Amino acid sequence: MGYDYFGKGIALPGAYGREPNLERHEFGKEWYKTMEVLLAKGVIQFHPIKVLKGQWDGIIGGLDSLRKGEVSGTKLVVRLSQD
Repeated sequence: MGYDYFGKGIALPGAYGREPNLERHEFGKEWYKTMEVLLAKGVIQFHPIKVLKGQWDGIIGGLDSLRKGEVSGTKLVVRLSQD
């Protein structure tokens, strides 16, 4: 649905592809406005971010933590470059 919200179609063969859905695009524009207001008022908040070190090894470690149920209510981020 993310592509629909941006007014994009999906260029894939068969049942996986579809034309842009303008109705969903219009809904998405209004939804984003609503979300901006709720975020600005602090009604909703993003999950806290935990940056993992180790680049590719950090991904493996993060996946292991997820599998073990050690992660809850946190967004794991691994930077693949130093930029």
